[in-house]
Amino acid sequence: MQGDKIMEDYSLQSDEAVLYKGRATFGNNKTSSELLLTNINIVVITKTKKFFSSEQVDLKSFPVKEIKVYNDVPQIKQHDCMVEIYLTNTEIIFDFYSKIEAYKFANAANKLVSGKSMSERGAKKVKGAVNLVDDTFGISTVGAIKSVVENGVVGAVFGGFGKKAQAQAKGGNALTGVLSVTKGLLGKKTNEEEIPKLETSPAMDVDAQIETLKKLKDLLDTGIITQEEFEIKKKQIMGL
Repeated sequence: MQGDKIMEDYSLQSDEAVLYKGRATFGNNKTSSELLLTNINIVVITKTKKFFSSEQVDLKSFPVKEIKVYNDVPQIKQHDCMVEIYLTNTEIIFDFYSKIEAYKFANAANKLVSGKSMSERGAKKVKGAVNLVDDTFGISTVGAIKSVVENGVVGAVFGGFGKKAQAQAKGGNALTGVLSVTKGLLGKKTNEEEIPKLETSPAMDVDAQIETLKKLKDLLDTGIITQEEFEIKKKQIMGL
């Protein structure tokens, strides 16, 4: 097996555990390399075989503790199938054969360095932005979005202004501010004509069902709706 072959060339320390095993091209090398992520090192094993000579093994090891961290965010960047990692004294780039493998590696490395996966950090970022909007305008953004999911009524997002927002509305700018900030936060349109409703009719075609389920999954991943709510809406959308 692939993992066994990797371990033939790299010996784990007594306190070292394997977090990811796979293959990727490394740097400018077009040859596929074996890649190993442990709690201590990132290990790259490149094997080359020339005519009339034995197989040559090139092993490179990069300490995980040298990965840079800025504002509690590990400097590990995934771009499609490529993952860039910024270390204290260098930069390493891996090109994977699929986005899924690139994500698996980047996610494992992020969680190792920061203690949180990429989805957990993304959810925290969204939650922080939502709290900022709520505190500023006196509204419940999460409750409003859940209402949109359940009822398909965009007006529900702005139907429950708090006292703070009502006081600011006297100046004529509060509603505009809420619309602008919420639009930037959610990356969606903010009026009933422009925002697509999350239809739940069994008559929806397959493409529409898939698109709606993707939207619901995004809300689930960011913690806006619960797993139970997701399952209920999924059954409604699929007509089960």
